[in-house]
Amino acid sequence: MHVVYVARDLWEAQLLLDQLIELWIKARIDNALSLGVYGELPYQASRPRVVVEREGDVARALRAVREFEARQQASVDGVRLCASCGDESPENFELCWKCGGELEPRG
Repeated sequence: MHVVYVARDLWEAQLLLDQLIELWIKARIDNALSLGVYGELPYQASRPRVVVEREGDVARALRAVREFEARQQASVDGVRLCASCGDESPENFELCWKCGGELEPRG
């Protein structure tokens, strides 16, 4: 088990976990329920952690983490249209917020 990311909250951990699973990297979230004991434990110790099961996947997972962090820091200036329902989603989304469909390519 190799910790590749310590998330601010469970939502952030789940977003990264979903991306790792898409890359066929076997991973899971540790400390998912520890936020309930916040105050009993130090904040850092109770934060959700994304862990990778296989040592051979750690390097790919860390690259995915860097890309994830870069997307988190990127400013969102525009919108992208959904090819399925035509609704608009923020530029940094990969799938439509409404129907889950593919968004038009950037640019």
